[in-house]
Amino acid sequence: MKLSLVLQHLLLFISVLPLTNQQPTPFQTTLPETTTPDLAATTTMTTTTYPSENTPLPTSTVPPDSTLLPTTTVPTENTPLPTTTVPPVVATTSAQPWTAPAIFYPFGSAVGDTELNVNYDINQYLVTLSTPFSFFGRTYNSLYVLYNGLLAFTLSPEIMPDANPFIGTDDFIAPLWNDYDDYYLGMISFQQYTDLNMLVRASQDVNQHFSTTNFQASWVFVVTWNYASQPNPQILFQAVLISGSGGTFFLFNYGDCAVLFEGTEAGYDTIKSTYKFVIPDSITNYQNLKSTTNVGVPGRWAFNAYAAPAIFYPFGLAVGDTEHPGYDGSYPVALSAPFTFFGHTYNSLNVFYNGLLTFTLSPALTPDSNPFGGTDDLISGIFNDYDEYYVGFYSYQEYTSGSVLDRATQDINQNFFPANFNASWVFVATWRYNLQPNPTILSQVVLISGGNWTFFLMNFGDCDVVLYEQVKAGYDTINSVNKFVIPNSDTNYQTLKNTTNVGVPGRWAFVSNKGYENIIGTQFKIKSFLDLTQSDNLEAVLQQIKQELVNRGLSGKFELMKRKVEKVPPN
Repeated sequence: MKLSLVLQHLLLFISVLPLTNQQPTPFQTTLPETTTPDLAATTTMTTTTYPSENTPLPTSTVPPDSTLLPTTTVPTENTPLPTTTVPPVVATTSAQPWTAPAIFYPFGSAVGDTELNVNYDINQYLVTLSTPFSFFGRTYNSLYVLYNGLLAFTLSPEIMPDANPFIGTDDFIAPLWNDYDDYYLGMISFQQYTDLNMLVRASQDVNQHFSTTNFQASWVFVVTWNYASQPNPQILFQAVLISGSGGTFFLFNYGDCAVLFEGTEAGYDTIKSTYKFVIPDSITNYQNLKSTTNVGVPGRWAFNAYAAPAIFYPFGLAVGDTEHPGYDGSYPVALSAPFTFFGHTYNSLNVFYNGLLTFTLSPALTPDSNPFGGTDDLISGIFNDYDEYYVGFYSYQEYTSGSVLDRATQDINQNFFPANFNASWVFVATWRYNLQPNPTILSQVVLISGGNWTFFLMNFGDCDVVLYEQVKAGYDTINSVNKFVIPNSDTNYQTLKNTTNVGVPGRWAFVSNKGYENIIGTQFKIKSFLDLTQSDNLEAVLQQIKQELVNRGLSGKFELMKRKVEKVPPN
């Protein structure tokens, strides 16, 4: 019962505290009368009393005038500072979020990509394209995204995860090929776009990188490989496929790259390696790819997937050509191997913007004058004063090894019969004008030598525009000892891609120096109702004789040429 009385008294005391706090002396201590040192009373008293002059200030003290004071109360002169009143203030800084290099197109789940974790069981993903993509002459409606840094349009058994794919079996793009999953965890993400913002960016990139102003992208496909995130990717690269008005293109974007094991290579290849390119030093110096470029933007490589007609030899910067704008006059080129042109041997030549290759350079040879005047040794792809009307480029390159020599050997043996010819040197010069972004004026001259033989080919593509002033295609020599102008090339040049002298539309081929020949003289006495003095009749008989000799075991690589035909009366 006594405890109850004390509790009632305390409750009453607490209820009048606000009235007491209105007194002018804020730290005055009021102690209730207590005669019995009851434990409960003592405990309650401790939690509710105001401090005296020498009493530490509790943190739960109610301030005077019913005013809320901050928790950091100011102690009196003899009052020790509480150590638990104010929690410590910790200064923190938030880390900046990682962002990919500016050259990268958006990627990842945040922008709606399809994301695929790389694992050991699944290493390729078939993607159906919403828009067909043309890749160096072949058009595809789907492709494979592979974990090892490939985009493959075809997938032959030879394309193995850890085997070098640059062997001419497939059409593919390789931003950075490597067998990643043996060493790194990662993710592939991809997305197709037709929205305006992405198309505008892709159009700007193509027009900037390929010196055109009217390309309009209509479809974009972005694929990104992201490996070894810690949490930021240690290996990051991207391929961007772009198609639209007048062409198809693809970009490579490179970020950081950690150490890669086994084989590494970057570039692209096609079936039979007709079009193939490997980024220089990408095999050994791949960690520096983010600092390299072929378009003046570090970390970016850009390519045109346009394919010239199949008869054309590879050309352009992508295959290592020396390239000049079409308004430049001419450039001398020192040849690594001599070339014999109708009895004269040369160690250099001149490449002109106007479609000429000249071995001599007389004052009479001016850009806008007819070169077929017998003053110089020259070859004319399509001669015209292009720079007055059209913007373009001309490029050239020598070859002394590789697939180009193999191709030249095959072409010569197919078009001529020089007894197992083997090309040892090739020079390719190409003119392309009126880029939209691909050329509407395209011609090429290919010089080929091997042994004592020399040849040259002339390849013609589109010429779907009007050429002003003079136009001519063919060749001429000093004093015009040897001269040939392709029939109607001055007036009907737009159909040159359909004409030929070797059975291949768009190609004309010529021998400029014959090597040593094995000549066998023989004489036939033929009874015929045909008049063999007529060339058509004689040619038919010679072909029959040749076929009979082949049937009896002679190689087909020979020619029968008449020396003389005499018509004698029958016995």
